[in-house]
Amino acid sequence: MIKVNKLDSGIKWNIFNKICSYGVVIIALIFSGFIAINSMIQTSVIDPKNFVGEKILYEKDNLFLNILFILLFVFIALALYNLKDYILKINDRTIMVALFIYTVVVGIIWVLKVQSVPQTDAGYVFSAVQGSIKGDMTPFRELNDAMFKRQSYFHLYSYQLGMVFIEEIICRIGGHETALFLEVVNVVALASAYVALLKIAKKIWNKKGLLFVMAIFLATALQPILFTTFGYGNIISFSAGIWATYFSIKFMHSESKFKWVSLIFSVVFVTISVLAKYNSMIIMLSIVIGLIIFIINKKDWKYFVAIPIFILVPILASNLVVRHYEDKATMDYRDGVSQKLYLCMGLNDSAMAPGWYNGIAKGLFTKYNNQIEPAEKEADENISARMKTFREDPAYAYDFFSKKVLSQWNEPSFESIWVSQVKSHYYGNVEKTSWLDSVYNGDIGKRLYAYFDIHQMIMMLLLVAGLIALLKYKFNPDVISLLTILVGGYLYHLLFEGKSQYILVYYILIVFFASFGAFYLLSKYNVNFVKMIYKLRKKKK
Repeated sequence: MIKVNKLDSGIKWNIFNKICSYGVVIIALIFSGFIAINSMIQTSVIDPKNFVGEKILYEKDNLFLNILFILLFVFIALALYNLKDYILKINDRTIMVALFIYTVVVGIIWVLKVQSVPQTDAGYVFSAVQGSIKGDMTPFRELNDAMFKRQSYFHLYSYQLGMVFIEEIICRIGGHETALFLEVVNVVALASAYVALLKIAKKIWNKKGLLFVMAIFLATALQPILFTTFGYGNIISFSAGIWATYFSIKFMHSESKFKWVSLIFSVVFVTISVLAKYNSMIIMLSIVIGLIIFIINKKDWKYFVAIPIFILVPILASNLVVRHYEDKATMDYRDGVSQKLYLCMGLNDSAMAPGWYNGIAKGLFTKYNNQIEPAEKEADENISARMKTFREDPAYAYDFFSKKVLSQWNEPSFESIWVSQVKSHYYGNVEKTSWLDSVYNGDIGKRLYAYFDIHQMIMMLLLVAGLIALLKYKFNPDVISLLTILVGGYLYHLLFEGKSQYILVYYILIVFFASFGAFYLLSKYNVNFVKMIYKLRKKKK
């Protein structure tokens, strides 16, 4: 049976720790259980008749067939369990290196074969990067797009300038004529994030064989690898955030007088994460929550000085980057579209799915000539009206939020193929008879989607098992830091703008905890599969 290790520092399991720890796990269990149950009976898919518009359909699954797939997975897992004596001999470093190389090789092959051209938001950001490198600040001043009324994209979304800054550094190193180098960096960042997760698992659980299970699960999750063609900040931000979490956990486990160095690295990485994707404030807050629990339990009050540093440095860095590009482009971007406007958008219906993009956030901001105060005032009125509707019609509220959750977390491809399929390619149009066209429109794509569906269902079920296992043990702030990221994703995308591609990075964390769930089940309910089959055959004779 697995026993989750206590920290060597001897943290006591007090009331404060119980409330925080159990609270996070229970919230995660409620969301995960709902998604896991529904993953067995339905799947959310993008309507092929309205593919570009991302309209979500809720299709029923064959429950009997899904149960057969689950049994097949159990069959394979038990069979592999009998090879544990060989698996346990594999060095942890070998597992990390193998997973890193596998991810990099497969990812780069995919990126170079697809050669996806950034468009829409990613395209606006990349155009700004190209302009800044060439000394042409036109993309920062106006956008030749009727949807934005020829104003700058960054008048609305000034927080995207952090992503411009990160991408500009990358492209100055590797070239900016195409986004391919940026996409290759995505691949390396993903592989690096996997290594960080394995190192975290070794720190917090330190169980032989767990890293092998986790590596297999991450390697078989093809969605993140396919998503690397999306030349945007999602994966880079996630990778930096996971390394920030690793260094905060390393700090918690260290007894060295120089352990504060780990906190410095954590602050640096979380700042990079927030710059690349402002939503990574969720990761920053999760680290802060874990550190607060640790410091209170440890009663090492001097480290409380780290808390405001973790909060202020990413915010100050974001503001400095905005000021840098304002000065360079001689522009004043002011506040831009606020989170309150995104909340308003996330609580309203959409032609895609409940709470998905509906133009409300941008529409309110531009309606008042980019003045945030009157835009937020109308947003407040809209939010109040929506909350009143939800209170007065609970059935509608349940239908809205359940469909919003399932449209994001139970769309098993997480738009990992879609992000390339709807874009142009540097080599031109995809040939109709090519394997890539089959991925987009043919048999390969159908088989991949069916595989994604099975993989996501099994991962969600194992995630539930892992969360239940956590409830049985006195786990520590290190686990909470990581799990709070997932809970933050659940809560944020329940209320704010929804989209299944936003869930892609959280799926990696689902696989992480699902690996723990699988390892827990195999350790607790281990069965010598070979002997069991032998006994059954003997009885028949």
